[in-house]
Amino acid sequence: MILRYGQFNRYSIIADAALFVLMLAAYILCPGAPLFAPRLVLGGIALAFCLVLLCLGYLKYRRDKYGSYANIPVAMAVIWCLYTLSRLL
Repeated sequence: MILRYGQFNRYSIIADAALFVLMLAAYILCPGAPLFAPRLVLGGIALAFCLVLLCLGYLKYRRDKYGSYANIPVAMAVIWCLYTLSRLL
């Protein structure tokens, strides 16, 4: 059991924001562009969904500091993996 769950959730939201910044950097820099075509529209949509998830997680954190936020980074990673998969196919 985590005694300082509110503080843990705050760090989780900060880590989610860092994950979003890394996704944004990967979208802008397009690593592997010569091998795999960057799909700018799908990437923009994926980033928009990730930003919405991040904002909703922050708003949920402001309302309930002791809730569960484990689904936010998982959902962000799934969205970005689907975008990466679309680049590979």
